[in-house]
Amino acid sequence: KDFKDKITFNCITVQHGLIKSICYIINKKCAYVSDVSKIYNKDFKYFNNLNYLVIDCLRYNSHPSHFNLNDVLNFVKIVNPKKTILTNLNIDMDYNNNIWLTNSQTERPLVKISNGQFTSYSVPNLTTQQMSGKIMCTRNNQKWIQLRKDGILVARETIVSQGGCETTVIESKKLSTSNNLAGQNVNCFVEDNNQVVWVGTSQGLSVFYYTEDIFNNSTYQAESILIETIDGYVEKLFENTDIQDIAVDGGNRKWVATKSNGVFLISDDGSEQLANFTKENSPLLSNNVESISIIAKTGEVFFVTELGICSYRSNATEASQSFEEVVVFPSPVMPNYRGDIAVSGLEDDANVKITDIAGNIVYETSSIGGTATWNGKNFDGIRVATGVYLFMCTSSNFNKKTVAKVLIYN
Repeated sequence: KDFKDKITFNCITVQHGLIKSICYIINKKCAYVSDVSKIYNKDFKYFNNLNYLVIDCLRYNSHPSHFNLNDVLNFVKIVNPKKTILTNLNIDMDYNNNIWLTNSQTERPLVKISNGQFTSYSVPNLTTQQMSGKIMCTRNNQKWIQLRKDGILVARETIVSQGGCETTVIESKKLSTSNNLAGQNVNCFVEDNNQVVWVGTSQGLSVFYYTEDIFNNSTYQAESILIETIDGYVEKLFENTDIQDIAVDGGNRKWVATKSNGVFLISDDGSEQLANFTKENSPLLSNNVESISIIAKTGEVFFVTELGICSYRSNATEASQSFEEVVVFPSPVMPNYRGDIAVSGLEDDANVKITDIAGNIVYETSSIGGTATWNGKNFDGIRVATGVYLFMCTSSNFNKKTVAKVLIYN
């Protein structure tokens, strides 16, 4: 088949520290330069007349393997793209709308951007020899910092009085295998809807409850989720599994990306495995899943693999604070439709009773996050007859109610 619009790729070799890396120029209009410390002058011509330049910018100060901000600005002045997009930034936003980022291997490795003002902080237990990576701001205003092959550093702001003036300093505590961390090589961390922090390492999973106690309890320990195997033995969940990413959906369930076993979906407390998607049993492109991202409003889950990106529409969405935008999908339900019927826009754990137009209950369920699903069958597993069906939705504390309806053809 002939295609009118062909996509062309030009591969350019660049320096990435002591090794080489490849950047891509697409249709001569978009360049993707993810890991770079030097672009050779002879290759500058390929970056002229770009619409988009996506380029590595690890931090403000120099780095042996990555461009810093000055490197990027100098290169942009030369090639003058219409739009420049920075990637590889280590950044997060706290719950007071301050932006925090790590500036690895510097005297002041923690940076706060507040109201357009930059403030850099020195951090106890973090030396210029240690490489810091991802940063996560939690609801209790802690900053969780990934250390390269050296566990996690948890930092927080503290107001102290110096010479009659109040000033902000950073206090910190390192978490390692001595705190029951599954492994020193931390790949990811995420705070769930109950303010519990889940950490994925190359050696397994660790869960941190009551994180305020990290600074109050000198013997603070992470927990492991214990599960019973089919043969009756008890073992740690994801023991010796290389976990590359963890994401939390609207129902507080955890999606866990592994290096060789695909994706797992576990219950909110980790006690139950709800699904395991692999390339063998699903359209997942590879069992090596590098990253997971969830669109909270729709529940769509995206999986990044070395072979590309694919997505899955889950049955959990972000919970609503009201019942003002309750929607049933699909509507109407046609005879050839065999998927679930979803009612969304609910509070978490809302009760949903489904009745026919005469008021007879045919099914009852609860929402996961903001969505409840129904397979179109009654309590006996038989598809319901053609007609109008009502979704009678009640919040878990009984103070909100609404009714939605759908027409089903069978």
